[in-house]
Amino acid sequence: MQPYYTPQIAQPPRRKGRTGLVVGITAAVLVALVAGVAGGYFLFKAHPNALNRVLNNNGAHTLPGQVPAVTQHAHDTGALDPNMSLSLSISLPLRNQANLRGFLTQVNNPESPFYQQYLTPEQFKAKYSPSDATIASVKDYLNQTGLTVTGTSGANQFVNVKGKVSAIQSTFGVQLRTYTLNGQSYYGPANNPKVGNAFIQNISGLDNFSTYRHSAVQFTPHATGGFTPAQLQKAYGADGLISKGIDGSGQNIAFLELSDFNDSDVQTYQQQNNVSGGTFERVVVDGGAKLDSQGSVEVELDMEVAFGMAPKVHQYVYEGPNSGQGINDIYSQIVNDNKAKIVSISWGLCEQSTGSAELQALSTIFQQGAAQGITFYAAAGDAGAYDCGDTSLGVDSPADDPNVTGVGGTALTTSADGTYGSEQAWSCSTGKCTQSAPQGEGGGGGVSANFPVPSFQSSLQPAGAQGQGRYVPD
Repeated sequence: MQPYYTPQIAQPPRRKGRTGLVVGITAAVLVALVAGVAGGYFLFKAHPNALNRVLNNNGAHTLPGQVPAVTQHAHDTGALDPNMSLSLSISLPLRNQANLRGFLTQVNNPESPFYQQYLTPEQFKAKYSPSDATIASVKDYLNQTGLTVTGTSGANQFVNVKGKVSAIQSTFGVQLRTYTLNGQSYYGPANNPKVGNAFIQNISGLDNFSTYRHSAVQFTPHATGGFTPAQLQKAYGADGLISKGIDGSGQNIAFLELSDFNDSDVQTYQQQNNVSGGTFERVVVDGGAKLDSQGSVEVELDMEVAFGMAPKVHQYVYEGPNSGQGINDIYSQIVNDNKAKIVSISWGLCEQSTGSAELQALSTIFQQGAAQGITFYAAAGDAGAYDCGDTSLGVDSPADDPNVTGVGGTALTTSADGTYGSEQAWSCSTGKCTQSAPQGEGGGGGVSANFPVPSFQSSLQPAGAQGQGRYVPD
């Protein structure tokens, strides 16, 4: 085995159930925000079928896992408009993967000389990212197909292209169809694509089943309850830390967001709740995200909860389009900018809608983040064990990834004096919530169908768990 990579400079150590998830994410992110503690990152073995490539007689290979499993439950309504234009994200595999897995184990082992010797983005790219020659090979292949290469993103991990549906179908031998599911219209591939370049491992953007939704349920106007920042600070013991100046000063947090927000709303919240001092800035990716009334409220709530627990933290709000390419590019820019060691994600999608190939593509980004000492916190969903909103078991992505901390929703009860009382898994009966969830709503959880049990969960067997896989939430 190659020696582990030694960095030159060691670095220091859908709109779903918001009511419960705010408490869950607040508790999970609190320690990192106010104390500046980097989280742990964990090794996992890739799904055995994730990168299998079946060669045909023409030298092309088939990319498995590109058809979202949810299409099995959808109604095919015909061919997609051949003149429609799509933007695609072509992902490439990392180099030296065995060495990377070893490094991730060692960098998180307190007994290892490599403990917390995190990499810079430049160091990661030099050791593990696809080479410039690989990128050139993929670009040459794609340019010959008639598609337009629009650039690369990440540490050479993605090549972005655009083209009409007719050209995409011809290039990749794929049939793009339209579907209806639960009263909504979608499009996606009816078969796995074939490519003539051995370096391509995934194509994102062939469907719109895999667009994220925000973890926030819309309640009736008469909904009651909730906590002020001061109440949450007292409940979790943060008030004592904040009074000593451990208030997020000098710390950065990044958010992945798929809607814009109103600056004045956030500033008003800070002023009225006496949590001023923190700052925020937008980071626009792929043209940014549109401002819509419902989405903006949820983005602002993400920001406000963080300010409520760490009043002087600096926030980087990464905004981009809700598409396969957009989501890949936002994650990639967060990791390669390397400005924040804490990343909060309230958007997600059930595994069956995402597809195993896209999950593997995202996992390469999270591995890079782990190597750089970045902690990802992602909401685990709000439909209990039925994240896809039907009667089938499913967990939420990206909370299912072993290099992401899955945060479950909880209901907090305080004592008479306002200190911590108790918490239990959050739930909401179907009659009280407006989102349709046949089995009722609640903090998401279950067993991943795509990622095996990671080493840090090897001794766990949650009560009632069906199957063997990564357990969600953490």
